[in-house]
Amino acid sequence: QENESILEVSKNLIAEFERRACVVFEKKEELLRDLYQHIASSIYRYRFGIQIGNPMAEDIRREYLYIFDVMRESVRYLEQQIDVQISDSEVAYLALHFGAHLKYARSDEKELRILVVCMNGMATGNMISHELGRILPQAKIVGVTAASELKNPQSVCDLVVSSVKVKAMVPVILVNPVLNDFDRKNILNHPLVRNRFRFVDTGALFQVVKKYVPAARHTELKNDLDRFFACRQEEKQPVFKAGVWKLTDYLTEDRVLFLDSRGGRMGDLSQDFPDGYRTDWQRAIYTTSVPLLKRGSMDEGYVQCIINRLLEAGPYMFVTRDLLLAHARPENGVKHLDLSIGIAPEGILFDGGKRARIIFCLVVEDQSKHMRILQDIRKSLAKPWQVDELTAAKNPERVCGILRARLVDQ
Repeated sequence: QENESILEVSKNLIAEFERRACVVFEKKEELLRDLYQHIASSIYRYRFGIQIGNPMAEDIRREYLYIFDVMRESVRYLEQQIDVQISDSEVAYLALHFGAHLKYARSDEKELRILVVCMNGMATGNMISHELGRILPQAKIVGVTAASELKNPQSVCDLVVSSVKVKAMVPVILVNPVLNDFDRKNILNHPLVRNRFRFVDTGALFQVVKKYVPAARHTELKNDLDRFFACRQEEKQPVFKAGVWKLTDYLTEDRVLFLDSRGGRMGDLSQDFPDGYRTDWQRAIYTTSVPLLKRGSMDEGYVQCIINRLLEAGPYMFVTRDLLLAHARPENGVKHLDLSIGIAPEGILFDGGKRARIIFCLVVEDQSKHMRILQDIRKSLAKPWQVDELTAAKNPERVCGILRARLVDQ
């Protein structure tokens, strides 16, 4: 009976982590086996307060902060089950188990072929092509074409970068006619780009090696590193700064919309919904996803997967009483990491009597890249008054301003 209880606790802890981290473990049975063995061997230590210490705890917390934070939140379930508080040292051990089963993108050295598509004028397309050559010198730009002339792009390229929405058998990144910083981030962060090239953070490398060099020569060292990797870049070896994606990276007014109680866009009584969105909450999720569909961050199959999962498992995507974090698996139509925000002042009724006043639609690209975003969402909307303030906002600009102000020091 004790073994069955530990097995059930292990299963539920995995489910809690998946819910909070917006991931689904592919090799869940392996994780369950490892977790069961760990908890079975540790349960008596938990109950009797025996601490064995974890010399890696601080390193784990520093290097895998976002996994650790999600693990700490998930462990509250375990604490409730055994009526014992779990130490941060033990949370770090658990974070290692879970982190080891997260799926990361693999590298591929194959040359990346990119086709640029524009509306009509070649000048815009050529400018995009030029900018791509600057930020992705290791890729091959196979051409520039008008959207009306786009035929069978899969025969000539692996990726399309387009300033107009097009359909293709290969992934499409939708950008502005004049690339801005967000467009550049989206391009560099696309799975096809990241899977093929290694990222070298010269700043981080400098921090590692500077302790072996006299302080008087630190500037010289940093300049030498920058020059060295700049030369490597000219030799088609990419140099990117591997950034951590934050909520503030996605706070733009076109990603924020207001929802009425029926799930439509507030003030738009003529809004039509595709077939299949029958209830208010289904329409609310679809409406919230529209900015992402327009951006080409995902296709509608991703929205359908969110709804199907909620129909099957119930409203488990609620992070707090008022906040729903809608998400699905990366293979279900994801193009690249992105998010949108639906504000429903009157609330949207979900199954089980739950009512969402804020809906985040999160396009999850893999099992790790969005962890900081999740942390930012929870920290900025953890308290009821924070939700009240956001739902009282009158326009997208105000919503973005409130969230930025709460995250300015993070």
